[in-house]
Amino acid sequence: MTTHQAPNLQGQRFHRLLVRARTRDKRGRTTWLCTCDCGSELVVPTYRLLHGQRSCGCIMREHTANVAAKRAIEQSKPYVLVAKNGKWVRIW
Repeated sequence: MTTHQAPNLQGQRFHRLLVRARTRDKRGRTTWLCTCDCGSELVVPTYRLLHGQRSCGCIMREHTANVAAKRAIEQSKPYVLVAKNGKWVRIW
């Protein structure tokens, strides 16, 4: 069985995550203490950093809030109902 050394990611930035320190999980695998640009701290496994984890989850929360705000604005606009292909469709 061969073992490989995890790369040193300390000080590197992955999208919104800044890697602060190397840690270990319960099984002895390398994880990283990261600080997100929003201020949250989290522990992330090496493979998640190297393969696309971009934030603590704040990106999804921001996206959800933006979509909800956009829908609220769209639903508050005056619209006209028009029959199209046998269905009623809103036209703003």
